[in-house]
Amino acid sequence: MNSVQGSGPGAGGAFHRSWHTPEQAFLVESVRHGDSAAEAQLAGLYRERVFAMAVVRTRDRDAAADLAHQVILTVLLALRKGQLRERESLAAFVHGTARNPINNHIRSQCQRREEPLSERLAASTSADGPEDA
Repeated sequence: MNSVQGSGPGAGGAFHRSWHTPEQAFLVESVRHGDSAAEAQLAGLYRERVFAMAVVRTRDRDAAADLAHQVILTVLLALRKGQLRERESLAAFVHGTARNPINNHIRSQCQRREEPLSERLAASTSADGPEDA
């Protein structure tokens, strides 16, 4: 059932090993028509992959679990709206959908780390008061 087409060098590794079969097309169409069993199947296929991608990038298992959940919901909603142009690119679609929230999370974490330092600098500068000459 799984195919390793598209998993060679430069193809994104294990994440992009996807179905290139009528079963994948049927799964996407079933999700598009609101089939909850198909949604559960798709979530089961990609949740761990998205989670692994998020853990590697964030180094935070709790955040990765939240991100994986968010990504799967986003993918399901997009599929329901018919936003996947080529059914054969489902893995790439999931991967691309995952990149944005993961990158946004990393950016927000970087900004949070910067804020305490500037606050501490401001506090230490104001606590020292003007220097007497």
